[in-house]
Amino acid sequence: MDFWKWFEKVQQGNWSQQRRLVALSIYNQANEEVARFELAGAWPASYKIADVNARSNDIEIEEIEVAFEEFKRVK
Repeated sequence: MDFWKWFEKVQQGNWSQQRRLVALSIYNQANEEVARFELAGAWPASYKIADVNARSNDIEIEEIEVAFEEFKRVK
């Protein structure tokens, strides 16, 4: 819910006040962190959800685009 509330604040037109430091961690199959990135001055730019057919076996795909001012690998 924290991410969704952050996205709503940006949609209300306050994106410049909503910039955050975001950490993105990548894990392997053994649940071990193998990489971590920091996105400074980040804000959610867009959110998309694929059309879902209830009679289909397709998976639901959500796409989140995050804009940022600085990108750094820290692990």
